[in-house]
Amino acid sequence: MPADNARFSKKSSGGSTYLGYSATYVMDNKSRVIVGAAVGKPDKKSDCDAAFAQLMRLKWRYKLRPKTLGGDKGYSGATFLHALLQEKIIPHIPVARYGAHSTKGIYSIEDFTFDSTDNIFLCPAGKRLRYWGYHKISRQYVYRASIPDCRVCAQKQQCTKDRARSVSFHIHKDAIEKAKALSQTSVYRISQRMRKRIEELFGEAKETMGFRRAKFRRTKWVQEQVLMTATAQNIKRMVKFLSRPKQKTGAVAVRAVGVRAAKQTLKRILDHFFAKRTFNQSPCMLGW
Repeated sequence: MPADNARFSKKSSGGSTYLGYSATYVMDNKSRVIVGAAVGKPDKKSDCDAAFAQLMRLKWRYKLRPKTLGGDKGYSGATFLHALLQEKIIPHIPVARYGAHSTKGIYSIEDFTFDSTDNIFLCPAGKRLRYWGYHKISRQYVYRASIPDCRVCAQKQQCTKDRARSVSFHIHKDAIEKAKALSQTSVYRISQRMRKRIEELFGEAKETMGFRRAKFRRTKWVQEQVLMTATAQNIKRMVKFLSRPKQKTGAVAVRAVGVRAAKQTLKRILDHFFAKRTFNQSPCMLGW
């Protein structure tokens, strides 16, 4: 299968499998103006990598630097969270708990004590888990107990189903903990409520603009459908801004900023579509 074709995917573990693309938007929360739109492969890692590339494109090409960034659990990758914090962007993203369904009743890593002096973990029974190595694919540091220690341990049933217990943490564990701490703040809750705005844009595109199905094959042609749909939606936002009656000072200034942002965004998309007919934007489903 060519690299730019659709991929098999499904929305949930119990859902049906289908061929599809990942069409995503970057949206300004206040004005609901789409400042980035693209299509990519429907998988979490690609979404995170491409989301960061999109943010860098907005930063260097259009001088747009969001202060906060909201998204769903699909963007909770530790590497992506670390990259956002390095760029001084506050992530308002719920951190997924992987493997929770298969470790019910089993000690979590929080039940272990880390000894930074000897670089070891101590299990609830006091046994040592020594540093085993670095897992390149998952980018995690792994610590393992010895099989003889676990074989005779009275707490083995509560600790592991394997021959010996192991624990691991991501190299960007600090970024994960920071994101978890941010999820307890009031501004995080506001940001998550604002996510409904970008979902409304997708709903609008699906219900009134034929966005449920790709009209063409191959990524570059599907990108044209995504970008032209986003263009039509931005035109609607512009009409809304321009049709508002004049208000008192302050509200006028806010409206002017919204109109200017919509015009600039529309111009960027049209410039790409008509001049180059190629779009090097990367997908993400985020707002700020």
